[in-house]
Amino acid sequence: MQILQKTSNEVVEHRGIAEIGRYSRMADNFPRLWSNVEQVYQILRIEADDSMGTDAYRFQHIKSRSGARVYTGGDRCDAIFIVYAGFLKTSWIDKYGNEKILDFPMKGDLIGFDGIESKAFKNTLVALSDIELIVVPIEFFNGSGSKAHGFRRRLMELMSQALVSGQKVGYMMGTLPAEARVAKFLLSISQKFRAMGFSDKSFHLRMTREDIGSYLGLTLETVSRTLSGFARCGFIRVDQKYIEIVDPDGLKMLRRLPALKR
Repeated sequence: MQILQKTSNEVVEHRGIAEIGRYSRMADNFPRLWSNVEQVYQILRIEADDSMGTDAYRFQHIKSRSGARVYTGGDRCDAIFIVYAGFLKTSWIDKYGNEKILDFPMKGDLIGFDGIESKAFKNTLVALSDIELIVVPIEFFNGSGSKAHGFRRRLMELMSQALVSGQKVGYMMGTLPAEARVAKFLLSISQKFRAMGFSDKSFHLRMTREDIGSYLGLTLETVSRTLSGFARCGFIRVDQKYIEIVDPDGLKMLRRLPALKR
């Protein structure tokens, strides 16, 4: 399965990723099959590197349906991915089957780099909606082409930013009370929707309350009770997975709701 193309007709064949292709039998609602470098910069929301021609490489897209596992921990890592459309969750599953949610990737996020070092994915990636991903094969990072150096460097910078973001979540879970964790989670999702060009005040949460609890180190009951408390206090409106943020400034300042104290 060809997933990276040089417009000089020199191509990289990459058959290991073909396993992912079995999830790609969606109706072809997306006209885009490939992205050039300029389009990848746009989806990543970073400034283009003029040293590399925008048509020097084209990266293939793959599609998966909601609920599909794109890869599982232990699978061979042949590529990393950029989210072009849709919502996903990454998780780590221990030998007893216990799942810990690590992140909820959305449009413009870079995913799969946990498998680069050992050439096998450490985590599991599951689609929470119909998705489309841009495939960046590992061989692209090992290439020697000088024109691609700036682009590769920018991808590695994004990986570093993602690691720092994960560390901040770990700090938050270890220091903040439950209500503040949920408030910051809603605000972070709101910021992601704004970056994608959607409303940052009203949106649907694709993940379950249980997934949110796993991500924040809270129980399902605590997440549900906290969201209900936010609604009672006028910070948000809630209708199942639909969230409307009424008082974002209040959420930013929140540490604990007196009404929720035991």
